[in-house]
Amino acid sequence: MNSKSIKFQPQTVMLENFGVLSGEYNNLMQILHSCRMPLKNFVLMPCRLSMEADSRLENLTERRIRAWSHAIVPDHLRTKVDDRVLVESRPVVDNPTVRTPTSAENLQKLINQLNKACQNASELLLNASKDEIDVEDRGSPTTLNFWGVPEEKFDFLTKKP
Repeated sequence: MNSKSIKFQPQTVMLENFGVLSGEYNNLMQILHSCRMPLKNFVLMPCRLSMEADSRLENLTERRIRAWSHAIVPDHLRTKVDDRVLVESRPVVDNPTVRTPTSAENLQKLINQLNKACQNASELLLNASKDEIDVEDRGSPTTLNFWGVPEEKFDFLTKKP
């Protein structure tokens, strides 16, 4: 059996943690919904194709486009990459080894760094939850698990024969 024992948290702690998370999620959603899109920073294009002449479109384009039709859309929505960008990206596209400069050693280093960061984050969370439980345990002699049962009833799970 694993040397680590199962630690049940009191139901009140779990509910408080869930309440904090759901409150933060609701705040985030309210912020995201209340943000107005800065339309001045975007180019607006007509969405409806029509063969009929559109006077507003004609005025906006200084009489260059009379109607937003199937014949005009491909020409105006096609984008051409800047020549300088095309020249700089050609070696990357042509040579696959330039695209992936990472070797197995570099990948292993990155994986180790990520694992270390995750481990540090989990230790911080574990220490914070232990501190919170210690503060709560000072006031109550018995600790209840998630189901509201005293933890002493589960001692047989952690005792070694």
